[in-house]
Amino acid sequence: MLRATVLVFLAGWVTWFLTDKAGLVLPRESGSLLQDFQTGFDMLRAGFPVPAFVFTWHAHYLVLSLLGGLALSLLTGAITDAAGRRRLRSLMFPERRSAGGTDAGDRPQATPGSSTGPAPRDGSSD
Repeated sequence: MLRATVLVFLAGWVTWFLTDKAGLVLPRESGSLLQDFQTGFDMLRAGFPVPAFVFTWHAHYLVLSLLGGLALSLLTGAITDAAGRRRLRSLMFPERRSAGGTDAGDRPQATPGSSTGPAPRDGSSD
């Protein structure tokens, strides 16, 4: 989770610095986490996504980094778990090919005198 948090933190600040902030008039930060998020969501709902991001990120970048890092680590964990389960399933239960001579009727049959199991350890044949 720490790696994802650092990635979100860096991506957030890079986005914040690359955003054209010239001419943006932002409201003052209230100091309350809920009030600042409500102000940011009100700006987003009004159709101003860039000022909403600039205001909310600048006010609470640590909280947003932690929440974004948690969400990113959960997402990557879910994707890698699903891919791992799919790979494990394909290794444990390989698909049977119906064409190409691998049907059950094409396998060589064991004769009554031949042994298909492991050889006995004591050296006797039976």
